[in-house]
Amino acid sequence: MNIDYTHSWFNLKADSIDEWFNPETFDWDYGNYLAWGCSDHFDKWFDPNKFYWHYSHTLAEYCPEHFDKWFDSDKFDWGSSYELARYCSKYFNKWFDPNKFDWLNSYELVAYCIEYIDTWYDPNRFIESYDELLIMSIK
Repeated sequence: MNIDYTHSWFNLKADSIDEWFNPETFDWDYGNYLAWGCSDHFDKWFDPNKFYWHYSHTLAEYCPEHFDKWFDSDKFDWGSSYELARYCSKYFNKWFDPNKFDWLNSYELVAYCIEYIDTWYDPNRFIESYDELLIMSIK
């Protein structure tokens, strides 16, 4: 069956996932749509060996409640690590790695992970001081 996957299609079909989803025939190029539209059915579709990890940012954004099931530091696309800061901050101690984090998006840490500043702050990575970042975070 050749299906034209779109956001609208997933929006309409999410609750009937048992009828149409087959991990062997599914076009995994559209795995990001599963994360977006079918997060309530995560256990039915997620397979770390089939999921295109280039879309791992969609797991952070749409499936944070399943973090412990999908997060793999070796597979995650660290170019999207700001999505971890934004949507998975409560799991900070599980995902944060200063050697993998994309520091080009370091201010996401200020906005979403300020409570962990003692872990991530490095004066060589910020022009602001520790105290200035704390003040920025409350504005």
